[in-house]
Amino acid sequence: MDIIRRNQWGARKPRDRTSLSRRDVDELVVHYSAMDAERRKRHSECARVVKGIQTFHMDTRVWADIAYNWLFCNHGHVFEGRGWSVTSAATLHHNDHTQSICFLGGDAEKRDDVTEKGRVAGVWLVRRFFSEFGKKGKR
Repeated sequence: MDIIRRNQWGARKPRDRTSLSRRDVDELVVHYSAMDAERRKRHSECARVVKGIQTFHMDTRVWADIAYNWLFCNHGHVFEGRGWSVTSAATLHHNDHTQSICFLGGDAEKRDDVTEKGRVAGVWLVRRFFSEFGKKGKR
């Protein structure tokens, strides 16, 4: 999997970073950015989208960093957010036991917003979560 690390997408240094015990993590939450980023034709634009999300979260929401642990785009790339085992800001009142991933895109009715490459990246992240935290998942 092509992982784009924080320094590669130009992340700012977090104001704070709180570790989360692996044994306390029991859920993975999947969000989408609602920014129609999936409509971007060039992957080179995706890093700007991630940086924009971080700027919004840090400057407008006044959070310590980008809210998500990981993000992924339709081009099949995974962006490091806060990383695994770091408390996120994406799950109001549940940040102390969850990890979060975010699809860079929307959720338009009657439109398939995720490409095959995007699905592969999303599934890879979900499987990685189960591997990292020893969870078997629910069916």
